[in-house]
Amino acid sequence: MDFIDNNSPHQFWLAKSFILLSDIYLKNGDEFQAKHTLKSIEENYPEPNDGIMETTHQKLQLIEAGEAAQTKNQSKPLEINIGGEKK
Repeated sequence: MDFIDNNSPHQFWLAKSFILLSDIYLKNGDEFQAKHTLKSIEENYPEPNDGIMETTHQKLQLIEAGEAAQTKNQSKPLEINIGGEKK
Protein backbone atom coordinates (compact mmCIF):
# COMPACT_ATOMS: atom_id res chain seq x y z
CA MET A 1 0.00 0.00 0.00
CA ASP A 2 2.93 2.35 0.67
CA PHE A 3 4.23 1.84 -2.87
CA ILE A 4 0.79 2.57 -4.29
CA ASP A 5 0.44 5.70 -2.13
CA ASN A 6 3.77 7.10 -3.37
CA ASN A 7 2.45 7.64 -6.93
CA SER A 8 5.43 5.90 -8.43
CA PRO A 9 6.47 6.90 -11.95
CA HIS A 10 7.18 3.19 -12.54
CA GLN A 11 3.76 2.25 -13.94
CA PHE A 12 4.71 -1.37 -14.65
CA TRP A 13 5.67 -2.02 -11.04
CA LEU A 14 2.71 -0.07 -9.74
CA ALA A 15 0.41 -2.28 -11.81
CA LYS A 16 2.24 -5.36 -10.51
CA SER A 17 1.55 -4.09 -6.99
CA PHE A 18 -2.15 -3.82 -7.80
CA ILE A 19 -2.14 -7.36 -9.22
CA LEU A 20 -0.51 -8.61 -6.03
CA LEU A 21 -3.07 -6.69 -3.99
CA SER A 22 -5.89 -8.37 -5.93
CA ASP A 23 -4.30 -11.76 -5.19
CA ILE A 24 -4.24 -10.89 -1.49
CA TYR A 25 -7.89 -9.86 -1.61
CA LEU A 26 -8.73 -13.19 -3.25
CA LYS A 27 -6.78 -15.16 -0.69
CA ASN A 28 -8.70 -13.33 2.04
CA GLY A 29 -12.02 -14.15 0.37
CA ASP A 30 -12.79 -10.65 -0.87
CA GLU A 31 -13.63 -11.35 -4.52
CA PHE A 32 -15.37 -7.98 -4.90
CA GLN A 33 -12.23 -5.96 -4.04
CA ALA A 34 -10.02 -8.30 -6.08
CA LYS A 35 -12.21 -7.90 -9.15
CA HIS A 36 -12.46 -4.12 -8.88
CA THR A 37 -8.73 -3.74 -8.26
CA LEU A 38 -8.11 -5.61 -11.52
CA LYS A 39 -10.80 -3.56 -13.29
CA SER A 40 -8.97 -0.38 -12.26
CA ILE A 41 -5.84 -1.69 -13.98
CA GLU A 42 -7.89 -2.61 -17.04
CA GLU A 43 -9.37 0.90 -17.21
CA ASN A 44 -6.25 2.94 -16.41
CA TYR A 45 -3.07 1.13 -17.38
CA PRO A 46 -1.49 2.83 -20.39
CA GLU A 47 0.70 0.10 -21.93
CA PRO A 48 -1.17 -2.70 -23.73
CA ASN A 49 1.82 -4.87 -24.68
CA ASP A 50 4.01 -5.47 -21.62
CA GLY A 51 2.09 -8.40 -20.11
CA ILE A 52 0.19 -6.48 -17.45
CA MET A 53 -3.08 -6.40 -19.41
CA GLU A 54 -2.79 -10.08 -20.31
CA THR A 55 -2.28 -11.04 -16.66
CA THR A 56 -5.11 -8.74 -15.61
CA HIS A 57 -7.53 -10.24 -18.14
CA GLN A 58 -6.61 -13.80 -17.14
CA LYS A 59 -7.21 -13.09 -13.47
CA LEU A 60 -10.49 -11.30 -14.20
CA GLN A 61 -11.67 -14.27 -16.27
CA LEU A 62 -10.94 -16.63 -13.39
CA ILE A 63 -12.86 -14.45 -10.93
CA GLU A 64 -15.80 -14.04 -13.32
CA ALA A 65 -15.88 -17.79 -14.03
CA GLY A 66 -16.03 -18.41 -10.28
CA GLU A 67 -18.86 -15.89 -9.95
CA ALA A 68 -20.77 -17.53 -12.80
CA ALA A 69 -20.38 -20.97 -11.24
CA GLN A 70 -21.53 -19.64 -7.88
CA THR A 71 -24.54 -17.93 -9.46
CA LYS A 72 -25.43 -21.10 -11.35
CA ASN A 73 -25.34 -23.12 -8.13
CA GLN A 74 -27.48 -20.56 -6.31
CA SER A 75 -30.13 -20.44 -9.03
CA LYS A 76 -31.14 -24.09 -8.67
CA PRO A 77 -34.58 -24.48 -7.13
CA LEU A 78 -34.69 -25.63 -3.56
CA GLU A 79 -36.05 -29.15 -3.20
CA ILE A 80 -37.49 -30.24 0.10
CA ASN A 81 -38.32 -33.88 0.77
CA ILE A 82 -41.44 -34.10 2.96
CA GLY A 83 -42.77 -37.56 3.63
CA GLY A 84 -41.18 -39.04 0.54
CA GLU A 85 -42.49 -36.35 -1.85
CA LYS A 86 -40.36 -33.59 -3.30
CA LYS A 87 -41.97 -30.19 -2.90
